[in-house]
Amino acid sequence: MPFSSWLAGFSVWGMNTFDAFLASVASPLDILAGFDRQAARDAGVKPTTVDEWERVHTVYYGTTRFTRKQAHAIRIARETGKSLDQLVFIENQLKPIKTASETWRLRLALLSVRGDYNTLRRRAKTIIPGSSPV
Repeated sequence: MPFSSWLAGFSVWGMNTFDAFLASVASPLDILAGFDRQAARDAGVKPTTVDEWERVHTVYYGTTRFTRKQAHAIRIARETGKSLDQLVFIENQLKPIKTASETWRLRLALLSVRGDYNTLRRRAKTIIPGSSPV
């Protein structure tokens, strides 16, 4: 039986596969902890998406001299229910910021925004100097 056929009937604690997928997207930090670039590519994930996931993984689980801020960021992201798309959005908005300390300060501010993706986009305009989020 092909893997995709087996997966179609898979369920986790009463969830169908789409529910399980949405749960991983809506609460991605534990999933991202085990990020595997090659596995994502082998699964057919778009290369730019793999790059975005890797960048988010590196921020939250990579080596940094800001370990307290990193742990705080994980806590805030969980508390505010940040989705994978919201985490990717935040990291995309922070690309132009030059200093690591300012990047962490702004990241924590963005993570603290409660609400959906559109709320985060609107608030990012007031949090990041000179930003025009897409």
